[in-house]
Amino acid sequence: MNPFLQKAVAALLAGAFVGWWGVRRGLLSKDGASMAGGTLALIWMLGDWPWGAAALSYWLLYLLFAPFRRRAKAPLSDRHLPPMRIGWMPVAARMIWPLFLAVPVALGARSSAILSAFVGAIAAGTADMLGTELGLLSAQRPRLITSWRHTQPGRPGGISLLGLTASVGGAWLVGLTVLVAEGIIAWQAKVPVPRAMQWLPFGAMVGGTLASLVDSFLGATAQGLYYCERCDVLTESRWHHCGQRTEQIRGWPWLDNELVDFVSAVVGAAITMTLVSWLAR
Repeated sequence: MNPFLQKAVAALLAGAFVGWWGVRRGLLSKDGASMAGGTLALIWMLGDWPWGAAALSYWLLYLLFAPFRRRAKAPLSDRHLPPMRIGWMPVAARMIWPLFLAVPVALGARSSAILSAFVGAIAAGTADMLGTELGLLSAQRPRLITSWRHTQPGRPGGISLLGLTASVGGAWLVGLTVLVAEGIIAWQAKVPVPRAMQWLPFGAMVGGTLASLVDSFLGATAQGLYYCERCDVLTESRWHHCGQRTEQIRGWPWLDNELVDFVSAVVGAAITMTLVSWLAR
């Protein structure tokens, strides 16, 4: 089979699986599933096998850990209340920047720097996602990243040791996945693995983790935060799930969770690309 056709078939099958499984498990809405599957397939076809492996690793980790102890997480975070289906906008916030980075590769501009930036963007999303999903289950109360005071679980800007550990591990795993994929390609071609790729796990770990901390910092300071008088809780939404219109108590109303996630992806890409390029000199 033609190599491009092989890649296209694998990409479409992976995208279809992510979308189907996300809807089946109640994690993605139909438009969210279309966005997730579509961006995954496009990234894979525009980039190459390592690019597809990185994007797929994010979605596999999400599909595994988002439903993990869902009932325990629901009272702690509005995002985990049923129906817990993510729409197209949160998916786009995570994947549009990585997809944009894959476009130059399709035009022939292949370089370790672009791949490192892409890996950093995926690592940032993975670190934030795992930090949230597992951090909510921490036995210890989270602390605000700005003041280090205890805060409510699920509040923007809260971090915990469990969540931070999950962030570090998830970001490192994304880098390792790409290194393994690059190693297989190099082995088949009987050439050494590029020096820059050998630093990807470390670069992704640092870049992804720092980007997730930037996400938390923005969540604690500039992101719009609202109060529901009926439920006496803080939320990130102008309308609470109970149907009550919320009152803004701080932050910029235009800086929502989706925009913070996008900024985090850009930061993760920049840090990882810079660090890997410096270490590989």
